[in-house]
Amino acid sequence: MGVQSRHETEQDRISCSNDFEEMVSATEAESFNVARQQSAKTWCVVGSAAGALLLGGLIAAARLSANATDGTAVAVQEETSVPAEAPTAAQQLKPELTRNEADRLKGLAYGYCGITVNPGMCGKYTRYLNSVDPTAAEKIFCKELGGEDRCSLSVSDANHGLNKDPNKCFWAPLVMYLWNVWDSEDEAWVLGAWHEYADKWGEKLVAARQTGLQISSPRFGGEDVLKKFDDFFSACPECSQNSSKYYIDIIAFDAMVVNGQANNKDLDDRVTWLKSTARALQSRYGGRPIVVTNFGSSGGSTAALQAEVLDKSGLFSRGTTGIDSLYYFAAVNYNNRHNFVDEKIQSGPRLGQTIAQVLLEHCGPSR
Repeated sequence: MGVQSRHETEQDRISCSNDFEEMVSATEAESFNVARQQSAKTWCVVGSAAGALLLGGLIAAARLSANATDGTAVAVQEETSVPAEAPTAAQQLKPELTRNEADRLKGLAYGYCGITVNPGMCGKYTRYLNSVDPTAAEKIFCKELGGEDRCSLSVSDANHGLNKDPNKCFWAPLVMYLWNVWDSEDEAWVLGAWHEYADKWGEKLVAARQTGLQISSPRFGGEDVLKKFDDFFSACPECSQNSSKYYIDIIAFDAMVVNGQANNKDLDDRVTWLKSTARALQSRYGGRPIVVTNFGSSGGSTAALQAEVLDKSGLFSRGTTGIDSLYYFAAVNYNNRHNFVDEKIQSGPRLGQTIAQVLLEHCGPSR
């Protein structure tokens, strides 16, 4: 029997539809239907932060479609398309977000920083980073919240991403990111989902690993993240046996600076906790690479707050943090505003710059 669907009732779909109708205009709602058809592989997920992220992404797509001319709509559709047949490691295609074939064969050691964006947006935002500083942008990774990103599994994907062929994950840094884990229901579900995925792809997963693919852990978060990892690996000892098809190569978790008052007041404490957690995970799990998959100012309402987190966190020196890669969260959700990389900063010491300029200053070629 397959992994049970996480969010599949008619009531869920009605609730999601009602939430959507409250948030967008009639024009945008009409465009939403078009964007939904173009995306094809996503639907609303409700009752969790994951649903908030997905709904926000679909709203963003609707607004793009509502504002676009016919020609622009075609360009967006082409940007999110994926080759029907994935290239081999020796015959990689050259999508716009990668600069050359050799880069694709390099893993986490090639770069340090990344960005997390909504489905279909890696092309747009990596091009923008490249326009700001092509040298620094060369080593910026990009992952999407599921959708057509073949290297990111999401509960919002068709069949929760279980149909994504690991041999079609060829975006740098060649890491297949397993699911975000938002609540206790997800925690109970995710181990079975990973086993089903590894069993389903069998020899193809082995072949993908042989050409450089690595598998991340499920992406846990929260103050009790260490306990969540302990529970996961206790239930899956084979996930720590490198001869097993279930082996987890990389430990990935989320850590945001939470803004109860939208002032980054807990920045120092949060960064201290993040570094301590990264080092603890590295120690507990055999020195495996540590990736922070979503980082930024959660609940931040201005680009200036995001810039402050990037400037003051001190997390951009690989050798001193216990972190091997750090992804800035530049996607839509209910809590954040003005966190896209092309947002212009309206106040503070970075006035007039964009978030991209701040990010690239910290993520240059020496990182």
